[in-house]
Amino acid sequence: MKIAVQTAGIVNRFGVEEGFRMIREAGFEAVDANLDLWLTPKQIRGGELQESLFEKSDAEIVEYCAPIIDALSRNGLTVTQAHAPFPTRVHAEEVNACVLRAVERTIALCGHLGCPRLVIHPGFLPFAERGSDEWNYNVRMYSALIPALRAHKVLCCLENMFTHHETKLMCGPCATPAEANAWIDALNELAGERLFGFCMDVGHAQLVSQDIRAFILQLGKNLACFHIHDNNGVLDQHLFPYEGIMDWERFCDAVRESGFEGDLSFETYNGLNRYPAELALPALRLAAAEADYFRRRIQG
Repeated sequence: MKIAVQTAGIVNRFGVEEGFRMIREAGFEAVDANLDLWLTPKQIRGGELQESLFEKSDAEIVEYCAPIIDALSRNGLTVTQAHAPFPTRVHAEEVNACVLRAVERTIALCGHLGCPRLVIHPGFLPFAERGSDEWNYNVRMYSALIPALRAHKVLCCLENMFTHHETKLMCGPCATPAEANAWIDALNELAGERLFGFCMDVGHAQLVSQDIRAFILQLGKNLACFHIHDNNGVLDQHLFPYEGIMDWERFCDAVRESGFEGDLSFETYNGLNRYPAELALPALRLAAAEADYFRRRIQG
């Protein structure tokens, strides 16, 4: 079990060389690669896809990745998981088609980086527009990715989402373990092999009042990775553990009881962004110490 942290808020802030050095010096052993920064939500929602790195040729993308791979290797870091561009559904079908192509290229990129898991958000519309076609849309989208997942040996991880209804936070797709398991089992049956798993976003579960212990235990074999972060129960703040209201002892007990043997990945970019540059490394050391504490609690 390795401890990992997302690259967002670090590599894009301090650069490839310094960012990966800081991650390793802080005590992390792996990273969650924020490949979603290559095609941002703002670009997707605005239909401004022509500026995306995914519009470059395969040779250009490989060239772009070369210094990233070198820096990872020099610092003894692996890529344990990655995040694909999102949202995967907007109102414009031509944009959705472009995003799907970008996600397919992200899968290939994960194969190039040696990354075994890619988190791909389910597609959904705003709360008032969500309807009975949600599953049909997602089964088409995820099924279209099966050849790429199989070819590059990447596990597609769905994630528990939330949405808004006026001032209230509401469950989005896969926000309950029952729906998550039903979707993943159906997709794996279609694939004829295990190509789909689940990324348990701890903060998202807290926002829609899911019991973290019950969620983890009910996921069973489908639990493949985590997004670990804290919040105040109202905002998706992505803070360090113990800066919000999550019961982290309950979390550790549940992970231990579940038999999970994967890695622990912190999605805490906002927690780090609260610190000035001079305090970023000490802050990362605190996050790594928290991650190591969780690992010892889980494995002990």
